[in-house]
Amino acid sequence: MPTKTAQNESGWLRARSRRARRVRSRRPDDEELPGWQDLSEDEPDDGGDADERSGVSTIRFALVVVALAAGVALYVGHVHATKAVRADLQEARAENRRLRQELRQLKSEYAQRTAPSVIYERARDLGLRESPAYGPNINIKKSESKIENRE
Repeated sequence: MPTKTAQNESGWLRARSRRARRVRSRRPDDEELPGWQDLSEDEPDDGGDADERSGVSTIRFALVVVALAAGVALYVGHVHATKAVRADLQEARAENRRLRQELRQLKSEYAQRTAPSVIYERARDLGLRESPAYGPNINIKKSESKIENRE
């Protein structure tokens, strides 16, 4: 007793042979199948290079592909370099802000330590006294100065 698999295979083979008989019966026996020459263009092959027939040489195509790849690589490199420069610039600006704030703070501390009230306070602690008043201002005319008389 044949198995189901053997029955299915034998049925498949029978169907295949029927199809082959139908195809053979449609075609006259004296007619041959078309060859590669029949399937190609109407013009006979002159033995020329396929690159010449297509209009674009392989070398030119390869150069265009390499140029495009190089352009893309340069663009990607430029984008990454620009991002790095921008990050460095932001860091430098933040450092500049921090340094300016520190400078303002140091100037403020210096001004507080050298204010006249602080200096007078320290002078009193050292035992110095304030002078009563300053005398009048002395104005020197340019013609009377000793520097001009030397020349």
